Amino acid sequence: MDWILSFLVVFGNLLLSKKMKWGWIIICINSLAWIYYALILTPPQYGLIPSAIVNFIISLSGIINWFDIGKHK
Repeated sequence: MDWILSFLVVFGNLLLSKKMKWGWIIICINSLAWIYYALILTPPQYGLIPSAIVNFIISLSGIINWFDIGKHK
């Protein structure tokens, strides 16, 4: 599963480098998947969670900005 999650991070960043806003969604969902993965490992890898949370917040901010969510027109 870690290979898939790592691939999705790279793929999301590749989309963003091509100025495709869907990269934010992929990275945002991927951050949640990293948190889930860190918790199901034996033993749980709590050290992965803080970076995944920060990455989720950054990605969510990107989604809000790129999709113009909450802006009055």
